[in-house]
Formats: sequence, structure tokens, C-alpha cells
Amino acid sequence: YVASALSSNMIRFFQTPSGSWSHEVPFADVHIT
Repeated sequence: YVASALSSNMIRFFQTPSGSWSHEVPFADVHIT
């Protein structure tokens, strides 16, 4: 459940042009997990 929500947030950030750098932060977190 939590993983699903996080995944959705990551994609949203990644798709967000305003958070071009923000998407890299969550991306690394996902890799660690």
C-alpha cells in the first residue's frame, strides 16, 4: 500500500517539469528500497 502510494508520487514528481531535480531525489530512494 505504502509502496504503491510512493510509486505514484515518484512518477508525479518525475513528470513534473517544475521538479526536474526533485524527481532525481525520490528516484534514488526507490533504488535503495
